[in-house]
Parts: sequence; C-alpha cells; structure tokens
Amino acid sequence: MKTFIQRSFLLCTAIMALLLAIAAFTGAIHAFYYEIDEWLNPQFYQTNSSGPALPASELITRLENKVPGAEVWYQQIPAAPGRSSMLAVSPSWDESSGQYAQLENNYFYMDPVNGEIIGARMWGKCCFEAENLLNYLYELHHSLTLPGSIGSSIMGVVACVWGLACLWLLYTAVVRKKGLSILGLSLPTTVLLAILMLPVALSSIAMNFSQQLFKPIVSLFSPVTASIYEQYAERKQTNFGERLLSYQDAYQQAIKLGKQRGWTQPIGELFYSHSYNFYGMAFGFRDPAGMGNNWLYLSAENGELVGKKTPRIGSAGDLFYFGQLPLHSGRSHGFISQLFIFIIGLTTAGLSVLIMIKTIKKVIWIKPL
Repeated sequence: MKTFIQRSFLLCTAIMALLLAIAAFTGAIHAFYYEIDEWLNPQFYQTNSSGPALPASELITRLENKVPGAEVWYQQIPAAPGRSSMLAVSPSWDESSGQYAQLENNYFYMDPVNGEIIGARMWGKCCFEAENLLNYLYELHHSLTLPGSIGSSIMGVVACVWGLACLWLLYTAVVRKKGLSILGLSLPTTVLLAILMLPVALSSIAMNFSQQLFKPIVSLFSPVTASIYEQYAERKQTNFGERLLSYQDAYQQAIKLGKQRGWTQPIGELFYSHSYNFYGMAFGFRDPAGMGNNWLYLSAENGELVGKKTPRIGSAGDLFYFGQLPLHSGRSHGFISQLFIFIIGLTTAGLSVLIMIKTIKKVIWIKPL
C-alpha cells in the first residue's frame, strides 16, 4: 500500500511538471506573439495601399457582404499606415435551415484603405503550419485545446500548484535554509527563482480562476470591481433587448462619451457581445505598455452607457487585478517585460522537464515491499 501511494504521488508530480512545462514554454513564446506571428505570416499584417482608411464600420459591412454567413463580433483597428485591420467573425444563424452557417475561417485581415481581404485563417486550428502555429500554441497554453472549460480549469489547477510550489521553495530556503535539492540548486539560486516565478504564477491563477479564486481572495483585503460580463451574469436575465444600434452608431456614441471623460486616444478595438447585447470600445490600440486601455460598454439597444473599465483608477484590489494581464502577457513595460516573461517561461519549462524526468526515475526505482 505504501509503495502504491508513493508511486501515485510521484506520478501526479510528474504529470503536473509536464503540464507546467507545456504552459511555461507556450507562455514564453507568446510573450512575443505578434512579433513571431508577423515574421511567420507577413501577408496577414502588411499592406501596400496608401491613402485614408475606411471607417471601421465600413470594413465590417464589406466583410459580412463578401463572406456569406459571417457576422463580425470583434475588430482591431491598425495603429499605423501600411498595417491591416483584423476582424473576428462568428457564424450567423440561418432561419431557413435552422442552423448556424459553416465557415472555413473566422479570422480575417483586411486592407483598411481599399477594404480588400488580404488573409484569413481559423483560430486554434491544428497544428504547426505557419498560419496556425501561434494560435494553436495559444489554445494549448490556455486550455490544452480541450473543449469547454475543462482545459482552462486544468491549467488553473496547474497555476495554483505552481504558486504553492514557489511559496514552498521560499519557505524551505528562508526558514529551513535548504535549496531545491532534487535539482541540486544552491540556496541563493532557489530564492531567486522562487521570487521571480511567484508573480507570474499568481498572474496565471488570475487568468484561469479569476472569479472563482483570485478576486475573492484579493477582495478580503481590498474590493475588486466585477467585470462587465460578471455584472451581466449576476442579473440572471435571458433577454437583453434587441440590437438596434449599428457599429457606426456605437462608435460615434463612444467617441462622444470618451471626450466627456477627457479620453483623447482613438478607438483601437471594438466588439459586440451577442450574449448580453452590448458593444465594447477601447480607447487606444491593442496591448499598449502599462496597465491597458480604457473601455466603454454601450447598450446595443439604445446606446446607453452600461459599464466602463479604467485600469488606472479604482481600489487597491482593482489596480492589483488590472495589473495581472499586462504582467502575464509581458506588455507592462514593453520589450523588457516581454523578455522577462520569455526567460521565466523557458526557465520554468526547463526546470519542470528536469523534475519530471527525475520523478519518473524515482517511480521506476521504487521496489515493492
């Protein structure tokens, strides 16, 4: 019985180490997602047209006209000339057939000057072709490509184990004066690794178990404002009105409300929530350095303001939570933070592989009583 328990514990340790290695390696790669993806797929990002860009709503209309059954739910507006606009679509409902439309691609890249589609792909498609690699690795990082919430929950558990492991390393190093003996690391090296990995591990918990674990614990010390999706989910409604406001109307309304708040940056991202019938508009382009962009959320029925997100304003709990995504993605301090996440990711992946190998060897060496 004792041997069985030992083997089971060691096998669980090896599995956790393997999953952490996957998460850490793919996370390291995604610190430079856009740079690597553009290097692999320049045709998705670069355009040759010059001149004034078409309105965001015009690109949406043109795409939906060119791709039957496609309904745009998200758009990135290019930050500079010569760059494409990315639009994500979902299949529309066909009343005649009683089914959703079948789409070959759900991510499209358009020339914002002439409105032509210059590239398309299916998000998360397997596996290692240039156009699929980075998005597939993202899904592997986030959910192990498993359906529903199963994969993200597994990765959340892995993040929790990682965080606890970092705290245990600090305890054994500071209190018991021991390094990571399984890998033969010295005391100072163990302390340094634990201190560097712990913030990333905590941000991983925030990404996977935000509502279930991270926010409730942080709220014990300082309140954390519920996200727009959490606020709508708490209403327990099934009908959120009709979509009477167009993208263009919502865009203009958001600009007006933004000016009232002194938000001078252009809108760089916009989306529509089918589930809750509201629009979201970001003031600033995607993934800026710092805490992130300000957002306004407008009812798609009447244009009323239904929510906002201001990452630099709020309680201590809000600011701590808002800082997790920039930290986790490596966007908080530009290239320096990207490089930090890249190095920590590779280091964690390497350590996890070594622990997995040594643990498996222990399983093999255990002799039954």
